[in-house]
Amino acid sequence: MSLFPEIGADIAIIRKEMHKHSHHLDPVILISFIKNHSIKTEWANANPEIAKMISSKTLPVVNMESLFSCAKNNLVFQRHLEEYIIVCFKTSTIVR
Repeated sequence: MSLFPEIGADIAIIRKEMHKHSHHLDPVILISFIKNHSIKTEWANANPEIAKMISSKTLPVVNMESLFSCAKNNLVFQRHLEEYIIVCFKTSTIVR
């Protein structure tokens, strides 16, 4: 049973989009953008197409953004959410 089924579904869509464009997305990059609304320059330079996809808001990140926003002052929850997102990336299947 998923703690956040909407996030699991969003991650499946994100992985499908990345797979469609032959990209591998490190979830840490996505988490960084969702939490801080910025992408490190070295990440953007190394992965310009992924950076564009993330920053253009074409990927479904609203649910994750909302949770991080609500938990601004709860660092323990944020850490658990980050871990959950990373696990979802590792375990979700790519929908064809």
